[in-house]
Amino acid sequence: MTEGSRSRNSLTSEKRRKATALTWRFLFSAVLVVAFASIAASEEDLAETNKSQMANSSICSGDLKIVRDGFGEEVSLCTPIKRIVSPWCTNNELLKVLGASDKIVAVDSSMTGVSNGLFPELKDLPDCGGWNEPDFETILSLRPDLYIPWLVTTATEEDRYGITRKRLLEERLPGIPILCLDNNEYRGADYFLDEVRMLGEILDKKAEADEFIEFYENCTAPVRKGIDGLSEDEKPRVWITSLFFTGNKVTGSPYAYTGFAPIDLAGGKNIASGLGGYGKKVDLEWIVEENPEYIFIQIWAAGNKKSPYDSDYPLSVAKEQVEEVLNTPQLSQVDAVKNKRVYVIQYSHFTKGPSRCIATAYLAKLLHPELFESLDPIKMHQDYVNRFLKIDFNVAENRDNFIYPSLEEKT
Repeated sequence: MTEGSRSRNSLTSEKRRKATALTWRFLFSAVLVVAFASIAASEEDLAETNKSQMANSSICSGDLKIVRDGFGEEVSLCTPIKRIVSPWCTNNELLKVLGASDKIVAVDSSMTGVSNGLFPELKDLPDCGGWNEPDFETILSLRPDLYIPWLVTTATEEDRYGITRKRLLEERLPGIPILCLDNNEYRGADYFLDEVRMLGEILDKKAEADEFIEFYENCTAPVRKGIDGLSEDEKPRVWITSLFFTGNKVTGSPYAYTGFAPIDLAGGKNIASGLGGYGKKVDLEWIVEENPEYIFIQIWAAGNKKSPYDSDYPLSVAKEQVEEVLNTPQLSQVDAVKNKRVYVIQYSHFTKGPSRCIATAYLAKLLHPELFESLDPIKMHQDYVNRFLKIDFNVAENRDNFIYPSLEEKT
């Protein structure tokens, strides 16, 4: 082989090596572009992807709406929404306030087969299981457009009623949109009213939502104005507990809510606010040391298949709890006991959900009678019943169902 041919072969080989290197660089760059594009799509275009998938599905023949739930996650909804499964009484009350209870097709087991004064229209609906133990087979068979559970949307990931629970519901109810609401339970009023606006939009009940929001703000405005400027020393100390966590006796295994918005909004000072979390187990010695001026015991009406809007609502449990606290020897020197300021208040349909504004007015008048002499919570409550619940119920005659003993009995 001549020197010239060797030189030409060497040049050809070098060109091949360069071409091969360029080819690999191009392929590697292309792979990176595709990878980064996929990541961007998964993070930035998730909503559009969900929208496209649902829009192309035969499931949605109407308009697609994307909202954020209480966990901050996007939920794709096909409107109009005609069928709702709602296994939680407070969520059902909110739907009723918006004039949408006729969309509910199943309720939880505490409401089925019961002549419930608040929801006469729901008593013959199918049982979809308990709020904490859904009947997945029944729910799937009903083909709802929306499922609204009760979950703690502010819970940590470890909480069994937090985001982990939502993931289980998503797994067991494929194809059914799951909308988790706070419904005025753990977050403030502003967040709640935003949820009301959102529901008004997706349920085609915007006018009803606007009317209720105006009512809610009119109820809370005089309370906010009245307690504005109060010093911490002017706010009475309050212990708020619940039969839900203590069994049959609140003094047997005492519990204290560390956060309870109606008390804060009404100008009270929660003695457990510094303990952290949602609530804590305490002991009688701690209660004596904190010396609350008022004691409030929450009870859950749905536990005995009644609502406080039943004229035959049993007051026996409330009376027993008040007497039990007043007659506990270890608490005899606590200010609340000495002055007989021990009350039972309704959990469902009063301190949670849309009626929280009513509960706040009652509590403000009780804690600060001198500031709210002209405030009339019973009138507010009756207006709420007439305009939004639309049931035949006399609040004045049944006021003990919500706070026992009632304000009038204490004056």
